[in-house]
Amino acid sequence: MIIKKFIGIDVGGTKIAAALVSSNGKILARAKTVTPQNARGKEILKTLLEVVDELREDYPFTRVDGIGVGIPGIADPRTNAVIVTPNIKLAGFPLKNALSRRFKTKVIIDNDVNCGLLGEQWLGVARNVKHVIGLFPGTGVGGGIVIDGKLFSGSQGAAAEL
Repeated sequence: MIIKKFIGIDVGGTKIAAALVSSNGKILARAKTVTPQNARGKEILKTLLEVVDELREDYPFTRVDGIGVGIPGIADPRTNAVIVTPNIKLAGFPLKNALSRRFKTKVIIDNDVNCGLLGEQWLGVARNVKHVIGLFPGTGVGGGIVIDGKLFSGSQGAAAEL
């Protein structure tokens, strides 16, 4: 059986954290750094790539099967484009395309709390639960909703922004 490897990145207002995770949910490596303040998209991308390079130091890999990025804001549910990020300057920056080109893999970008709630539904406290609401305090407070086992994001990707 081939174990696939994925990278999860949490872009926050104060920190950027990343993990290399196997398809069965085992965390193989972790890394984090400070989010550059008042930085624009290119500098934030540079910091993301440095965090991924740190993962490589801890667990050398040549290929990943996908990357998921949680952002503190709203991403278009159809295109994964970053629409709004209130506390960092990523809105409009082509983050998905930049990461996809760099790593030659599929990239999905969504709200950080949506990603966190899906993680809880997969392996955490919401495992085997069909309906769940999550509130995640951080630099701000975000919300996520799962109804009938599926993430509810609404037409604009902001349905759970309570």
